[in-house]
Amino acid sequence: MAIESKKGSERNDIFLDNDSEDLATEVFFKDQGGKALKYRRSYFDDSYGIIDGVALGLGRAVMPAHLISSNTDIKVIKGYKPYTVDVVLHYYQQPFYSKLHQAVIDSLTNHAGKYL
Repeated sequence: MAIESKKGSERNDIFLDNDSEDLATEVFFKDQGGKALKYRRSYFDDSYGIIDGVALGLGRAVMPAHLISSNTDIKVIKGYKPYTVDVVLHYYQQPFYSKLHQAVIDSLTNHAGKYL
């Protein structure tokens, strides 16, 4: 989701990101189709710092919905379609999995979708 401060900002052409290798903002805008948006980037290397920066009016950002749902100082920018990303669970193959490991895999596989 593209977000901005509820108070507004004069830095609407700046998008806050984690670092120069974070392609989330670029991929989000490519997925929107249409004319490419020109923007500058500012790096915070901290997702919650990015959200705080947006709330303070330091720029806009593209963030996952579950990280911004309870923040009352920011708003979703209208006009953008949601961008979805698959969540993939990776773990090393083992000859034996403990009951705890199996329970964690089962819980994540069957219930994590409700929270993302």
